[in-house]
Amino acid sequence: MKKTSTSNDMQPLTYNAESLRQALCCGRNTAERIAHEAGAVIKIGKRVLYDRRKIEAYLEQREG
Repeated sequence: MKKTSTSNDMQPLTYNAESLRQALCCGRNTAERIAHEAGAVIKIGKRVLYDRRKIEAYLEQREG
């Protein structure tokens, strides 16, 4: 039987609070402010996730 191959270069669709901070290389308050300004907040019950694509698009727009 063939071994299932996994790719390490796959990006997640969403970030949690800690991975968002690491991806943006900033503190919690700044990361959450960027996510809110980008409209990337997803709430599922008590869990809060952040849409990676919206954050990237927001940062590219701010850059250019």
